[in-house]
Amino acid sequence: EPLTLTKQQEDKIIHQISTLLPHVNVVAISDYNKGFITPRIAQGIIEEANKLFKDVLVSPKGDDYTKYTGATLLKPNLTEFKSIIKKVAPGVQNIEKLDPANTQDLEKIKQLSPIVRDILGVKNLVITLGEYGLMASDEKSTTYHHTSPQSVVDISGAGDTTLAILSAATGACTSLENALDLANIGSGVVVKKEGTATVSHQELKSTLRDIFNAEPITFTPKTSVMNLR
Repeated sequence: EPLTLTKQQEDKIIHQISTLLPHVNVVAISDYNKGFITPRIAQGIIEEANKLFKDVLVSPKGDDYTKYTGATLLKPNLTEFKSIIKKVAPGVQNIEKLDPANTQDLEKIKQLSPIVRDILGVKNLVITLGEYGLMASDEKSTTYHHTSPQSVVDISGAGDTTLAILSAATGACTSLENALDLANIGSGVVVKKEGTATVSHQELKSTLRDIFNAEPITFTPKTSVMNLR
């Protein structure tokens, strides 16, 4: 059964998290739709974080996606993206059939991404597409980031890996573009493993070395804490 929180419990959670915000660079919210991330808690965290110019990255789930309004980045997977489209743009046809393996469908996802981003009121929308990479949309453009795993065993865990690496990378003050590349590479490692897998720091470093042929890798720092905004 989903967790049910009282208003007093929500207030306490928001207050406790607020006291931690000055000590972190980025806030990651992974919503598993178990009742803890209520609309009030989600908005409370986002509002408090925005006051301190802290980036908030969200992995969404459930039926109410408006509770993430104001987040710096919303990261749905393809299934969640389809659910969002049904909610915010019910007139769009053949949503369930969207397949990133199909070039035309990939283009449709690209066209719909900025619409969803605007309607939900988030700065960045990043759709994880499993073994097909991710689609990223900000206020300037929408770009497709393809990944090339040598073999796909199980896509479980790819979305969580993306959120974790995006959060770690932006928290370490790299640019969003670099963070997306790192996340895409990391999720490419995960889908080669069976089950809900993870990627270690050493595995990510080794994969980067292989990709860049042992050449020195330079990542661009954010020019300010408001870079993603």
